[in-house]
Amino acid sequence: MSAEEPTNQYERRKADTRRRLCEAVERLRAGTPQNPDVRGRKWKLDVKTVAQEAGVSRNAIYQDHREILDGVRAARTARGAKAGADGSNSEVRRLKRELRQAKHELRQAEHQTRVLVTQKAELHTQARLAQKQLKEPRAHYRRLHGAS
Repeated sequence: MSAEEPTNQYERRKADTRRRLCEAVERLRAGTPQNPDVRGRKWKLDVKTVAQEAGVSRNAIYQDHREILDGVRAARTARGAKAGADGSNSEVRRLKRELRQAKHELRQAEHQTRVLVTQKAELHTQARLAQKQLKEPRAHYRRLHGAS
């Protein structure tokens, strides 16, 4: 038995957890998660996802494997720098901004359409009332002048 191998059950379990976490980080960095819960959704490289991918609790990372936490932060920073270097990160932000603006303009147009439909209905009602009011004096005028 080598000096590096854990000697008790606690140390063996801790070493196994560390190995699983390191493998999970590498799979996530490569974009190839194996856990169906991670693979089946949009995910980001964070402690929650690493723990889920490794099949351990987040608490294990915070209590016994702080170096994994540092590794996750470094990987996320490197990933962000890479995305920023090729411009895709800023392009995504620009497209999201344009999408928000387009949605806002669509909501405004829909509101304006509702206002115009309401105004049209009100004008139609007023026109019908005006026609009805116009008929009464004409009928009265015909009665008075039609008899003569």
